[in-house]
Amino acid sequence: MALTTFVAGNVLTAAQLNDSFAAVGGLRATVPTSATVTGAGSSATVGTHGKVTFATAASLSINGCFSASFTNYRVIIDFDSAGTLNVDARLRVGGADNTTASSYIWQGLGANNTTISGTRVTTTSWRLGGASTYATNAMSLDIYRPFEADTTAFYVIGANSNSGALLDVNCGTHNQNTSYDGFTLIPTSSTISGTVTVYGYFG
Repeated sequence: MALTTFVAGNVLTAAQLNDSFAAVGGLRATVPTSATVTGAGSSATVGTHGKVTFATAASLSINGCFSASFTNYRVIIDFDSAGTLNVDARLRVGGADNTTASSYIWQGLGANNTTISGTRVTTTSWRLGGASTYATNAMSLDIYRPFEADTTAFYVIGANSNSGALLDVNCGTHNQNTSYDGFTLIPTSSTISGTVTVYGYFG
C-alpha cells in the first residue's frame, strides 16, 4: 500500500482512500457491533463514528470492535464514578467473557500524592486503574494483538483528580491463544458512566 497522488479531476476510489490512510498510519475509530450493560437503570449506545456512551453501568461490554483490519488498538475511556472503585477488564468473543483461571497477569504502579505503590497479580481479569467519586477519571488503554489467536498484552495509563491527581500505570498479558472481538469493563463496586472509543492502529 502506498500514498496515491491525485490531480484535479481524478476519481477517488474507496480502495485508494483506504490504502492512503493505511500508508499514512495513525489511528482510526472502529464501530462496535453492539454495547451491552448490566445494572439497574443502565444504558449504552453506539454512535455513528464508534463512540460508546454509557450510564450507570455495573459492567459494560463492547462487542465486535476488534477485527482483522487492525493488529493493535487504543481505547480511550472517559468516565464518572458513583463511588471510589477500581475498573477491571476482560477480553471477550462471541458475546462471552474469557474467565479462565490465572490467565490474566498484570503488574501495576500507583502514585497518590507522594506515596508510590506496586503490585503483581495473576487472576481472571486485568486491573486498569482506580476511580474516585466526583472526580475526573480517564484512561488510555493499548491492547496488542487481541484478534490474533495468540497471547494478548495490554498497557494502560489512568489518572483521576482525587487529591489533585492520582496516577495508575498498569500492564500485563493474557495467556490464552484465542481470537477476541471485544472486551468488558467491570467496576469492582458501584457504577460508572461516560464514553469509550476504540481506535485501530494503522501501520
